[in-house]
Amino acid sequence: LVGFDAAGIWSAQGFVPVGRTNQANSFQGSFDGRGHAISGLTIDRPGEDYAGLFGRTHDATIANVGLEGGSVSGLSNVGGLVGYQGGGSITQSYTAGAVSGLNAVGGLVGAQNGGSIAQSYAAGAVSGDWYVGGLVGYQLGGSIAQSYATGAVESDNQVGGLVGRQNGGSIAQSYATGAVEGTDYVGGL
Repeated sequence: LVGFDAAGIWSAQGFVPVGRTNQANSFQGSFDGRGHAISGLTIDRPGEDYAGLFGRTHDATIANVGLEGGSVSGLSNVGGLVGYQGGGSITQSYTAGAVSGLNAVGGLVGAQNGGSIAQSYAAGAVSGDWYVGGLVGYQLGGSIAQSYATGAVESDNQVGGLVGRQNGGSIAQSYATGAVEGTDYVGGL
């Protein structure tokens, strides 16, 4: 992949996520990465919600983009690509960097509330306290299909190799292969 190297060009807290804080300020458009990757993206905002390349989306379309290396840290709703997905779709996209936060933390998406994720994956280590998953931290509806996670996942409560907590929605033709460690409600998938 031909990409853009984001290492070393941001402030001490790293990149400011696109679209954050509330639905009105969410990213609501369409982004097609055309098969390109961003390498070395760093977001270091452990006291802030909605961390990811896209902090919060609403009925947005994101496709054909990858994140290689780097790291994302935040408080709640933290994902490598999207912190909080409110509807819309994510297709043929991936992340391969470490993601950490407090709750609703996922390698690709922190919290999914409707919408779809398809033909996508996450390969980095993911850690947090609650609702932590290799691909999605907290699924509140929506669908996941033909997607996978391979990174190690660590949490205290409600942790899964693919999804940390599922409360509605569907998962089809998807898998997880990373090691999973936690205290309560721990699953390989």
